[in-house]
Amino acid sequence: MYRWIGGIAVALLLLGVGVGCGGGGDTTSDITKAQFVKKANFICADYSGKRHTWGEEEFNPKQRQGSHVVGSPATEALEAELKELGEELLKGKFIPSMRQQQEDLESLGAPAGDEEKIETMLQNFEKGVDVLEERGFKGIFGDEFDQFDKESTNYGLHCKLSE
Repeated sequence: MYRWIGGIAVALLLLGVGVGCGGGGDTTSDITKAQFVKKANFICADYSGKRHTWGEEEFNPKQRQGSHVVGSPATEALEAELKELGEELLKGKFIPSMRQQQEDLESLGAPAGDEEKIETMLQNFEKGVDVLEERGFKGIFGDEFDQFDKESTNYGLHCKLSE
């Protein structure tokens, strides 16, 4: 049972590692690639830390210690409670924080010559958030951020959302 709780906590924490980004419009600015990477990684770490804290507050295993037999009524009740907490956390905090993070990253602009790469990367993140929002709690185990993760890592960012 603890593996199931731990799996949910890990999945929620993995969501916290990422960056939210959206696309659209002219993103050219006077920012260099090094400046963009540094600022974007700072934004990633800031939002990741917030989501990590929220996940720990809601899913701290110490708050739910005890014997849990697979299939028992107590275990099923706990699983239902954790699923409900996960949905509330996802919709109430994670998705809004990803949307705000998206705006923060868009405000950086893009280094000259990398506008298309950055716009595509940000659009793929936005698509991932849209899919996650649509799927709800079940989406935390999906592949909606794979393309963003690949593009952001290739660009030099430390903003992966899935492992």
